[in-house]
Amino acid sequence: MANLNVLNQEVKKMIKLTHLVVSLGFLLFSCQKEEMKFTYLYHLSTDSSAIEKRSIVRHYAEYVLISSPPNDLYLLDSLLLSYMNKETVSLCDLNDSFSEYFISFHRKTPCTSYFLDNERDSKHQITGDVGCEDDLAMFYYNRSKENPHMWYATYPDNFKDTVYCDSLIIAPPFED
Repeated sequence: MANLNVLNQEVKKMIKLTHLVVSLGFLLFSCQKEEMKFTYLYHLSTDSSAIEKRSIVRHYAEYVLISSPPNDLYLLDSLLLSYMNKETVSLCDLNDSFSEYFISFHRKTPCTSYFLDNERDSKHQITGDVGCEDDLAMFYYNRSKENPHMWYATYPDNFKDTVYCDSLIIAPPFED
């Protein structure tokens, strides 16, 4: 009988140890987060025109999806700015016909993933009241009217940035 009690105690210890190992493994596995990944949306990123106050305003827009963004907003902003400076169009490469530039970052979700293979259509929008509600950040720049070699950030309000270009690319004249 004593051997049976010792055996039962050993089995109970093994069960507790197994539960502990399984719990720790589950905890470690659930805490691992996927690496953050940027996916550029070629279908949406383009130049376009808008009529504003009787003149045509051309803007260049870029859209990016992000998988597994960090929760720390300071870290997220610094990663977005780093991506923007390394991977997107250089403001100095936009010819003088462009007066606005913006880049919009969105969390990759089933809603925003639609745009990986589909162009914008009337039923689906990545932004706006009827669009996906997965916006992470947006940066907006205007070309200076006084100095076309200079771009300045206008959004978000707490983001201050000015880009100076060494040269100005002149757009070819429109042909009839």
